[in-house]
Amino acid sequence: MAGNPILAEVSDKFGARMIRMPVGFYGLGQTSDLMRTWNAWYSLSMQAARLAWDAQAVVALRCMQIARENARGRQSETHRMLTEKMAALTEAQAAAGTAAIRGSSHRVAKKALGVYKKRVRHNKLRLTRKLGRGS
Repeated sequence: MAGNPILAEVSDKFGARMIRMPVGFYGLGQTSDLMRTWNAWYSLSMQAARLAWDAQAVVALRCMQIARENARGRQSETHRMLTEKMAALTEAQAAAGTAAIRGSSHRVAKKALGVYKKRVRHNKLRLTRKLGRGS
């Protein structure tokens, strides 16, 4: 086994050989494709969790904004919210479709998530400014 640069033996604490695995697991060499894929999905799930957190903040800011406004202001904010949701859905579908033609599944999800991330960030900033200045 010493002459094989691709495989490495992993043994337990008593020295018994357990399994042979590709170099790259547990710091034995290059990072394997499996670990790269897992890291990509893990990163994507962390971004989705952050997006969910920010989206909840936008919901809270919108509720405060709607409660504070007069009838005309409430109507304009709810109309804007529905219009933005439809536009975001359309843009996310286009981004996902383009990414599906070009790449792997995690890239498709990342592109669609990026569309919503951009819109949530913009809305959070807009609503924070609007509530902060009192108008």
